[in-house]
Amino acid sequence: MNQFTSISEDVLQAELNRLQAELETLLREAETKQTPSALEALAPPLRRMHWAASFLGAADWADLAAGGAEFVTRLRDKDDPWSSEYTDTLSGLMQCTRDFNTARQLMPLAPEPRQPVPADKLLSFFRSRRISIERTSACRELSVEHDESFDYAVKIPLFAKQQHRNERYLSLVFLDLARQSLSLPELTALFEENRGSLDILLHGPLTLPPKESRPEGDELPYFLLLDTLGIAEEWLSANAVQGRVLNVLKAPRSPGPSAPSPDQRASSPSAPSPGRSAAAPAAAGIPDSAVNTPPAAPKTGRQTRGRRKTSRSDDSRVRFSVGFKLILIVSTIIIVSMSSLSIVGLIFFRREIRNRVEETNITLSSFDIFGNSKVFH
Repeated sequence: MNQFTSISEDVLQAELNRLQAELETLLREAETKQTPSALEALAPPLRRMHWAASFLGAADWADLAAGGAEFVTRLRDKDDPWSSEYTDTLSGLMQCTRDFNTARQLMPLAPEPRQPVPADKLLSFFRSRRISIERTSACRELSVEHDESFDYAVKIPLFAKQQHRNERYLSLVFLDLARQSLSLPELTALFEENRGSLDILLHGPLTLPPKESRPEGDELPYFLLLDTLGIAEEWLSANAVQGRVLNVLKAPRSPGPSAPSPDQRASSPSAPSPGRSAAAPAAAGIPDSAVNTPPAAPKTGRQTRGRRKTSRSDDSRVRFSVGFKLILIVSTIIIVSMSSLSIVGLIFFRREIRNRVEETNITLSSFDIFGNSKVFH
């Protein structure tokens, strides 16, 4: 009997239905009071709706809920009078979330509702209010259907790269939401807290390879991009999250004095990479072939010079940068074109001058010294 039965698609759908009813009740109460501060009560359920929609794989729905939560939070300290803009915006938000919910119930097997939900106008309004949907939501879908080794599938957005801190471990973690010991409210509160502290930079549904190669029992695959002080396994253990580290994308550099000398490094066997644990846990998740070893730390200038001496014959090196090559190609094309035009122009100009000189000589030779024409009719 499976003990991890806290989260399922039915549980998430029931939670979304409950949150939709709660939000509509809170909006009616805020419209009765007509004070911007009364809208702050909508922020927590909108954040919970963001996570529930993310867990179901509806990234657009999650972005919309996160933008609405940020919008009502910013109205907390405003002393402005009630505006009809608040009513129109939040009524449109409730209509969009209701449409997403209806589409999800009609097509529960689809990861995204196939019928279009007009949410672009609301998202544009949030951006006009300088609400960054990327930072408030950070929900993205990661697909590994054509790349099980994760070598090329991981493309970190710019906002996540900017939030990464150099003294921390940047790790890609896989977890199955259906195999968690934490309940849905506990897991949502945990993720929301760590998102606020920037321990979670990116999260979202994980599109696994085809079902025939999917590990048995995976029902709600999900990923987290963690930015932690220690290794990601410690974070998972401390928070009672059942997951598996797929890849350590970046690791803090070790102190310089403890690094071995080049002679010791040449004589000693290669040590395992510090960014990955020696033994991967046998938790449910991606097969062992999907776990990728993190890239080695960059070598110093002295190490690079030593390697260049030993592998000069079999290592092709880049002598010129791409920019230099582009400048050289463009300059060559321009020089050849201008030279060709100049040569062709000189040839035609010389021919024209020669023709004019011949015509002038013929004209002058047709008259005598007295100016009479020698041509008789």
